[in-house]
Amino acid sequence: MGRLRIQSSLPKDFSLQVSTNYHAPYREAQTYRNHQWGMDAGINKKLIKDQLTIGVNARNIFDSRWQRYTTTRPGFTQFVDRAWNTRRFTINATWRFNQGGERGERRNRGSIR
Repeated sequence: MGRLRIQSSLPKDFSLQVSTNYHAPYREAQTYRNHQWGMDAGINKKLIKDQLTIGVNARNIFDSRWQRYTTTRPGFTQFVDRAWNTRRFTINATWRFNQGGERGERRNRGSIR
């Protein structure tokens, strides 16, 4: 199994994150599982003095996360193709309350006054 994650800050308060994973094929006692891989990505934009972040995310971009395996026993063979974590897109918004001003500065210093 391997994973790769890339996170990058872009100009104009944008940020990009891409992650991918790979599971190599392997054999169990009576089952052979094919390889499996997938890629996710998202882009965020900070707005209104960094109080608001808008994000667009894509999971399983290439719709490649499938479970494919073959089980062989005396007298039968079973083939399975199953969609796992299908492709989806999301849009989200995050508002940060009390991130600035005196209260935020005290929190950063560790004071509870």
